[in-house]
Amino acid sequence: MCPPHFCPLCQNHQSFSAFVSLYKHIRSIHRNDKTFNIRCSLNPGCGSVYTTFESYRSHLNRYHRDLLNDYSIPIDHSLNMTEHPSSLLFSNMNIIQDKEDEPFVEQENSDEDELEKFEDIRSSENNIPWPLSTGLINEEDDIEQFTVNSFEKHYVRFLLDLREGHLLPQSIIKSITNYFTAVLNILFKIIHHQATQSSNSLLIPLADIEKLILQIKTSMCNITKNEHQFSKRCEEHFGYVAPCEIKINDQGDCGYYVPIERSIKNLLNKPDVITYLIDNLNDNIVQTKKDPDLMLTYRDGTEAKDNSLLKLNPNVFLIQFYSDGIGVTNPIGPKKDEHKLTLYYFVLEDLPDVVRSMLHQLVLLEYVVQNIYH
Repeated sequence: MCPPHFCPLCQNHQSFSAFVSLYKHIRSIHRNDKTFNIRCSLNPGCGSVYTTFESYRSHLNRYHRDLLNDYSIPIDHSLNMTEHPSSLLFSNMNIIQDKEDEPFVEQENSDEDELEKFEDIRSSENNIPWPLSTGLINEEDDIEQFTVNSFEKHYVRFLLDLREGHLLPQSIIKSITNYFTAVLNILFKIIHHQATQSSNSLLIPLADIEKLILQIKTSMCNITKNEHQFSKRCEEHFGYVAPCEIKINDQGDCGYYVPIERSIKNLLNKPDVITYLIDNLNDNIVQTKKDPDLMLTYRDGTEAKDNSLLKLNPNVFLIQFYSDGIGVTNPIGPKKDEHKLTLYYFVLEDLPDVVRSMLHQLVLLEYVVQNIYH
């Protein structure tokens, strides 16, 4: 099975079963992004970063043309004069005839038509969804009986996406909630006006509607009341693991530790993660058996052969630990200065390479101020 390709420009890192599908997605959706920034990692010789779609496309046409022409089209397939090119599902048969430095003229002329068909085709493509990069709300939520508590869950998820995806501060999140509650007030006034103008009897009393909207508004305000309340809702609905405080000395200095057992448990509880880990592990074993000189993970090295844990449990998943030093600045307050922090984090080594290299797959384990630590 071919490894999935992930879009680094999408917030949820949408996956595609073939690179040509990813290319079409980038061309149709992200080509005019002001923040276009993509690194080519299709082979070990690449690694350059491209800040415009044109430069990225030129690179693909020059060095990876075989991937752009990876179509499952029968050899005897030919277009009739009456057959519309769209029946080939974005098939760009002209790519292979292009010169190395010649732009895809015919291909670009059909971009607008392809964009209209793109959403329909996405649902039918055989994409491989990677659970760590997809939504956290279960599909069962679509058929659940909605209550104020379930509304709270979805609203917390909405705020979480805003905060983490767009790096918005808590004050902005609170402002968004204030606007939403104002909209609910307007909504009730509209309902009240329509009800008083209607001659039909009301099935639901206005007092009950007002009470329900008040409950929702109260719940929304409580979520964004402060950081503690928001973290509490994230822990309740999405398994957020809060850092544990570790006292370092008698002066009250402390570090923070995120329980690794709970972090790993949350990762492995996501759908199909175990399957992907096992499949990738088996693929690595097959490759190293074919080429004994190939070392893909720690277990392929000589030191791993003497590891007592691997001898007893040869099929355990591997974890890589990292440490890094960063500087953070506190511009206000009595400790106004730059502070050095030491961070410790980990990643599951048996994840597929394309997933393991994503920044959001690194899981924070511990952080502490350096001068206190030393």
